Amino acid sequence: MLLEQPLKSAESQRYLALPRHRRKIILNLLKSITFADCLDVGSAQPDLLDDIKQNFNINAYGCDISKEIVHNNKIKMPNAAFRILDIEHETWPNKTFDVVICSEVIEHIINWQAAITHLTLMSKRYLLITVPSGKIRKTDRMVGHYRHYHGEELIACLNNHGFKCIRLRKHGFPVHSLYKIFINILHPEALYNVFHGKKYTTVTKGFAHLVYLLFFMDYCFSSGNQLYILAERS
Repeated sequence: MLLEQPLKSAESQRYLALPRHRRKIILNLLKSITFADCLDVGSAQPDLLDDIKQNFNINAYGCDISKEIVHNNKIKMPNAAFRILDIEHETWPNKTFDVVICSEVIEHIINWQAAITHLTLMSKRYLLITVPSGKIRKTDRMVGHYRHYHGEELIACLNNHGFKCIRLRKHGFPVHSLYKIFINILHPEALYNVFHGKKYTTVTKGFAHLVYLLFFMDYCFSSGNQLYILAERS
């Protein structure tokens, strides 16, 4: 069962370094393909979908397990279509999409293989998945991670459903990797309370932006604990 993720507050998704860089990388990956519509699965906050719509002028769709999130997203993005959907058990009825994006979702799902099955059924051509890799730390367990991935198991599962990986990217070394170690050594509960679910102050915005700038060092390397898989239907 996919857990609802209240931690994905609008403030944290807008200002924290990792979500900002993740959106940047996803947009760059999408520049290599052609598509007319897009489904963002698990769109707890519509920042990514909004960026995609603005950059590529496509028909935008989003889904999430939470009724409240879907309702709020319909208000935030009236020019997109949203519906309640649990990808562990179902697909968007009677519709497929040129590209389906599932970013930081399947690590929260018990039966991730079933989720992959439903993702592939909704995709006409492309599927873009991002997941965490590496060690599961306390902060990961706090936000409901069941597992992290190596990449090979996801690619094998996609192959079984007729999809071929055309781009695999590992990202996050060294700054993000060290950052995760550092915050887990400190007081993760206190940091979570400061940076998730609360309105950001000038101080927290400034700190988040400083970390965002430091994360640019990770683009010099092709390693890290963030996996990006772009797959195409064979």
